[in-house]
Amino acid sequence: MTSARTRSLAAGRIVLLDDAGDLAADHAGRIVVCGDPATLRTARALLRYPPSLAVLHDAGVGKDGAGTAGLDRLADVHVPAVAVAHDSARLGDAEDVLEQGRIAHLNAPARALGLEEGPLLRQLARPRSAHVRKLSPA
Repeated sequence: MTSARTRSLAAGRIVLLDDAGDLAADHAGRIVVCGDPATLRTARALLRYPPSLAVLHDAGVGKDGAGTAGLDRLADVHVPAVAVAHDSARLGDAEDVLEQGRIAHLNAPARALGLEEGPLLRQLARPRSAHVRKLSPA
């Protein structure tokens, strides 16, 4: 049984996954908000069906930056990705990441979309330029 849920915001249709292992083929090309940390393991799981934007958790960043290392891996294949601060949202809870998460880490493709450090939901909910609004099919 999958824990996937969807929500529509100005940026497009968002898939909420507590666990990246629940990613499915029909999530490809969508905005994916995941409760998992932005590790290399999570990045590999997301690359099975690459999202238009990956939102992850920094899990406190950890030793040698392990909690955000996946952002660079996703950037290598031009997938925009951000990680919310560990003190802003619960790890493993995609809904809380979306509702309460504060972007603390971004890769270059995410910055190119105009995303920045700060409240995630506010950035996905406000009307933006056409390329950000079209991150995810309707």
